[in-house]
Parts: sequence; C-alpha cells; structure tokens
Amino acid sequence: MSEVKSFRLVSGEEILCQVVSEPTDAYLVTHPRVLQLMPTPQGGYGLGLLPWFHSKSSGEIAVKKSHIVAECSPDADTEKAYLEQVSGIKLATPGGILHG
Repeated sequence: MSEVKSFRLVSGEEILCQVVSEPTDAYLVTHPRVLQLMPTPQGGYGLGLLPWFHSKSSGEIAVKKSHIVAECSPDADTEKAYLEQVSGIKLATPGGILHG
C-alpha cells in the first residue's frame, strides 16, 4: 500500500493523501482529502475529511513540491480514519481482534 502523508499547502489547506511516487518536482498522490473543522452536535468541533479534488474521483494527481510548506506522517488515529474512509473498510484496533 502507498504511504499516507499529510501536506500543508501554501494555500493554508492541510491534505491527507496516499503517495504513489515522487518524481523530481511533484508527488503523485491518490485519494486526497482536505482536513476541515466540523461542528459537532455537542457544540464543539471535530476534524472532517472531505474530498479535495472534486472533478477527479480516481487516479493519480500531481501535487507540486513548490506548493507544499510542510509535510509529515499523520498520527495513528487520523491515518486510521483516513484509510477507513478511502477504502470503505472498518479497520481493527489493537486488542480488538477476537480469537477463536
């Protein structure tokens, strides 16, 4: 599977994506999601993952390195939520696997 990365762009957006390859001047990514603060029913805020590129639902997208201010690997909870959303598969948590 591709590596999940978080990029802060010059636009101020933070995106999560799967990096497929890294040509010289760009990252080729799939399933980009922008992190967005979303109000919760309790009156607070949580993070939402929304599609970043609405006109292209599948395939690779080039993100120019010159448009990235910072990059990192997301924390485990954020990566898990992202992978569950893009794969449609609910991931097991450590200690949550039943043995027969």
